[in-house]
Amino acid sequence: MKSFPWTIVPSLLAARFSLGAVPLSSVQRVSNLQTVPNKFIVELDTIADTHGKRSLSPHEDLYKNFRKRAVGFEINREFNAQNLFVGAALTLKVSSISLRIKQS
Repeated sequence: MKSFPWTIVPSLLAARFSLGAVPLSSVQRVSNLQTVPNKFIVELDTIADTHGKRSLSPHEDLYKNFRKRAVGFEINREFNAQNLFVGAALTLKVSSISLRIKQS
C-alpha cells in the first residue's frame, strides 16, 4: 500500500500537461525577427526538368525563368548539396518585379 502515491503521480502529471495545451488559432502570426527586404532563399528540385528537356543546372532554369519575365535579380549565393539543399540566395530588384509578380 506504500506505493499508492507513486502510481497516481504519472496520471496527475499527464493531466497537468494536457490542460496546458493552447489552441493553434490563438497563436499570433507575427514575427519579431529581422528580415532583409527583397532577399530570398529559394529551394529548387535537385533534377531540373523543364518541358521534358533536362538542363545541366536547376539554378540556370530559375535564372532563365526570371530573365524571360524581365525580373531583375542578383545572385548572392548558390547552394548545391545534393540530398540536403539545392537552391539560391537572391536579391530581387524592386522596380522590375512590382508588376510582373501580379501577372504571373
